Amino acid sequence: MKRLVWLYPRCWRDRYGREMVELLATSHHPWRDGMNLAAYAALAWSEVPMVKVISLLVAAAALVMFGFTVGQLADGIHEIPQHWWSSISAAVAILALTTAIVSLTRSRTSDA
Repeated sequence: MKRLVWLYPRCWRDRYGREMVELLATSHHPWRDGMNLAAYAALAWSEVPMVKVISLLVAAAALVMFGFTVGQLADGIHEIPQHWWSSISAAVAILALTTAIVSLTRSRTSDA
């Protein structure tokens, strides 16, 4: 269970790591708490400023790639399920946009 703490950014581990390891060691539900800790690692990474910038750049690139992909399809977006390469670009665009939105909304709520 101590390895789960390594999923978090270094600044988070330096501040909370030892405490989390102690809490997991004394937990009555270590597997549930461990899964909870793993699930929230992505949110902790969304607080890192460089991740915010990278997510925005990837989202922009993914949208351009997705636009190019749809332009190459004869009937437009309706052909996406029939072509694996267009499905990959759509998945990357959705993932990147979701990451960017979560990152930006979390920074705005923490500033307020």
